[in-house]
Amino acid sequence: MNNEKNKEAISKRPDEITFRRLLLKLKEYFFYIIYKWWIVVIFVTGFAANDYIEVNQITPIYSGTTVLLLKFQDLTKENKAEILIYSQFANAQFTIKKILLEPYEKDSSELLINAYLHTYFELKPHGLPASIPTDFRFTHANCNTFTILEKQVFKDVTQKIMTHIAGYADGFINVSVDDALGMITLAIATPSEELTFAVINNLRRKWEEITLEKAVFAENSAYKSFRAESDSLEARYRLICNELLQRRNQYAAIIRANEESKSKRRKFLQEKISYLEVDADIYKMNYLATIESLRGAQNKLKLNLPIIEVLEETLPPIPAAKPSAISAAIKGGIMGAILAILLIIIVKVFMDVLEEEE
Repeated sequence: MNNEKNKEAISKRPDEITFRRLLLKLKEYFFYIIYKWWIVVIFVTGFAANDYIEVNQITPIYSGTTVLLLKFQDLTKENKAEILIYSQFANAQFTIKKILLEPYEKDSSELLINAYLHTYFELKPHGLPASIPTDFRFTHANCNTFTILEKQVFKDVTQKIMTHIAGYADGFINVSVDDALGMITLAIATPSEELTFAVINNLRRKWEEITLEKAVFAENSAYKSFRAESDSLEARYRLICNELLQRRNQYAAIIRANEESKSKRRKFLQEKISYLEVDADIYKMNYLATIESLRGAQNKLKLNLPIIEVLEETLPPIPAAKPSAISAAIKGGIMGAILAILLIIIVKVFMDVLEEEE
């Protein structure tokens, strides 16, 4: 019986010794890390300084956001689908191409695409495709007159602006739509406050212009048709009235002169005046009827014209967005400390294994 108890006690002792040795080992590693504090300091300082310098060298960006509300006056229309369709004009390729080839600012001869290229060449050259030559400028404002190199650069810039990269907005146009509320959000961020204003304002203006045009395309076509017809009838009516006035003056002059020898001329004028009076009445009735149709088309155009309200607008000054260098240094220091401690532990474990083998 005693032998069996001794064996049981011996079988339990290794577990107690292993747990105790584990605690001692942890204590030994802890003091060994404290003993090698200078390694931790070197890693912390190095990683913190590296991240601090890298963040400090980042060019700040200026983010512009404009939120528009699209409302239809005719509440019986199905608005959601139309809002979604019109919102696509903001980041459609033809819209981007149009704003890039428009003036940078009002009363400016500088193209927006040249201002875009100049800003990135100066402040953030790595933000452009590598295929674009340094200091390249467009000398033509029409795609039909582009040189081969201009066509290639224009294609590269358009693709860059329209390419959506999640979590990275620098130089990219982002459009988000809430079709339930009818809200369209236009956003872009660039290294220049002036460039951000120019892009966001041109994009908003072009979107409003195209949206209003497409929303009342049929009504606008009818209005223009009636307008052209009324202008034509008015011009023709004026010509007939002027000719009628001239014939009446000629007839009155013959009557005053009492010239019997011109009786044939007087008869001709009488017939001509009668014809002109009939034509004038016909043109007048047609003109008045067209004016009524024009007013109806105008009222329909106004009724179907959507209302665009600005809920949020990009206004100066735009605060510069840049990562915090101090936060980056703290994160870098923490990462350096973790790596240093892991390295010390690995070296310690390796040395202990060699000692046990000896």
